[in-house]
Amino acid sequence: MADDITFVGSTQIKEFREGGMLFRLGFKESDLDTLRGELDERGWVNVVLTKSKGKEKWYMKLDDYVPRDERESGAASPPPATAPAEADEDEMPF
Repeated sequence: MADDITFVGSTQIKEFREGGMLFRLGFKESDLDTLRGELDERGWVNVVLTKSKGKEKWYMKLDDYVPRDERESGAASPPPATAPAEADEDEMPF
């Protein structure tokens, strides 16, 4: 992982007494420009939503995780044995 962290967006997290959580995520135009600049070859960018250490604050950052074998070889991992079905454009990636 890179040493520098790129924070994006703003978060508001509400936890309900009865259980469950509401995640409200906001992005300014500059955040969207940053995200557009990080698109991978398939048109995706990953963001990590996490809670800060020792505090009840949440934040989002660009996911810069690269598997060890890709870092060492500099090559992408081989494609899966079978290609996944095409996702609908409006479908979320998770």
